[in-house]
Amino acid sequence: MLASGDNHRKHYPMHIKVPMKPEAIALTWPLMEPNTTSPRKQGRAKICFDVAFDPRKDNNVVVLEGAFRMDSIPYETIRLPASTHCTLTEMSIFLDMEEFNRWPINVMRKDGIRCLDVLEAIHKMLQRPLTDGDVRTFGLAAAQRGMRRVDLLGGRRFFRGLSQSGENWTLHMGSSWY
Repeated sequence: MLASGDNHRKHYPMHIKVPMKPEAIALTWPLMEPNTTSPRKQGRAKICFDVAFDPRKDNNVVVLEGAFRMDSIPYETIRLPASTHCTLTEMSIFLDMEEFNRWPINVMRKDGIRCLDVLEAIHKMLQRPLTDGDVRTFGLAAAQRGMRRVDLLGGRRFFRGLSQSGENWTLHMGSSWY
């Protein structure tokens, strides 16, 4: 017990800034990374998108429902907002493979980013021809200079979803659509 008149409260300066944890942002289902650990979420529809193909063209993005049913993604679905609870106007996305972090994918849309904007930005970034710096970084022969970034992914060309990583996003890629 404190004796009267003793003031043992600690005083902290008001100018100390404590970093805040980034806001957790929920994505619309086509952009979410599949959750294979939850039985309830395993049956959820997923999209199949090979990043080598333009997502604006018919049948290049399909919805998988169950084990075998595939339908072209509906016009309204691919144009859903990227987030279910806020309007995202900017996203910085990095591939889940460290060697490709030199190619950030920046998505911006002042009216709010849609699923199509994200898929299109991924496709466009990976369609760029390799630069001389890329050729040196990846140790490619001069004969391979006509390659595009997507060619370096090998079999890992399928979009598996995005996950939040602080203020940025991680693009998960896989060798198959399931």
